[in-house]
Amino acid sequence: MLDFLSENRLVQLVWRIAKRSPGSRRPSIQANPEELTPPLTKRQKRWQSFKYPSGVKPQHAAIVRWLGRIGFVAKGIVYSVMGGLCIATAQDLSTEVKAESPMGAFLFLGLFEIGGTPILIAMFVGILFYAIWRFWEGSTGQGSDRTMSVFQNFFRYRLSPIVSGIVYVVYLVVIGELLSESMEERHLRTTSQVTGCFPTCWAQGDWIHQMAVAVFGIAFVIAFVTQIQNGFSGRWYRDLMLHHCTRFEKYFVYMLGHLGFLARAGVFMFVAVYMFRSLRQPMVPERDPFSDAINQIISVHGGKVGLWFLGIGLIMFGLFAALNAYYKYYPTAPPSRLAFSRPTTTSSSPTSADEISLPPLAAPSSHSNNRVAPAHVTDRPPSPWLQTRRARRYQKPDINDSMA
Repeated sequence: MLDFLSENRLVQLVWRIAKRSPGSRRPSIQANPEELTPPLTKRQKRWQSFKYPSGVKPQHAAIVRWLGRIGFVAKGIVYSVMGGLCIATAQDLSTEVKAESPMGAFLFLGLFEIGGTPILIAMFVGILFYAIWRFWEGSTGQGSDRTMSVFQNFFRYRLSPIVSGIVYVVYLVVIGELLSESMEERHLRTTSQVTGCFPTCWAQGDWIHQMAVAVFGIAFVIAFVTQIQNGFSGRWYRDLMLHHCTRFEKYFVYMLGHLGFLARAGVFMFVAVYMFRSLRQPMVPERDPFSDAINQIISVHGGKVGLWFLGIGLIMFGLFAALNAYYKYYPTAPPSRLAFSRPTTTSSSPTSADEISLPPLAAPSSHSNNRVAPAHVTDRPPSPWLQTRRARRYQKPDINDSMA
């Protein structure tokens, strides 16, 4: 009996030694850190989705694409007409509309005896689509880049689109007022084109209205800085699908973009100066704030020449905006093509399994006239199933697992 017990203990001892040996060690089961992380609350999930936006849902990409395309055509028409009005003022042409502004452009289009009202209806639909597109992409943070900071993504892909959408909602109000008027009432607008006392009446009011005028001036200064950056840099090149174009076509679009952004920056600079000047001295409103701000250049020596070049630049920007309906990526793609995926239920920050690595946009032969993009170039984010497969495939193996 004692020999049997001692032999049993010897067998158990040999088994323990063999189990601890490196050659026969079994891979240890390691706990997943995500399983140890407590689930996020609803407030934390909302904050994570706001901090790391996933953009437009794939099933809505086609709707966003057509909203943006139609909206950009309407935007191009507005700036082209606005540039033509600037050239007409510089050349002292006898035009009925004397307002070099978006409001003047809408009034000019509505004064056509044949087709004025249908043109305004078409412009209303186009501007409405553009505003919806801006609000949609701004609310979802479409275009947010994983390589950029949270503040940069918020300012560029949330705040800027929403502010732009608000501006175009104001344009919708102007078009709605013109549609509610008869042709005779529209002609009366040309004789008395003063649309209000802003910003002079606000600048001469209490400190709250003065602060509001100062905020508008600062906003236009920020808009001037962003447009001047686009004019002297090529950071917007990645937003355009020009890999299929010829070299002449590509550089023609680039030229329109650079000169158009510079002209638009000039308009924002004139409006900002007009806002700050109204705080120092009372300004006599003649038309609307935009046209009064642009007409400041006429009082300067050689101002009509500058207004003529400004009109040409605005026409170029209008043509560039209209071409964006064909060349731009919809929805807006991140500059580095690294976006965020849909928020998970347990992870508190984006990990390798929560990140989308969109393939970079290669530039095939510039002399190819084929509109179809290569297989690795896509303007639609991959499906969640494909994102998970890519994340698992390119995920680096754990060192502890390889050592086990």
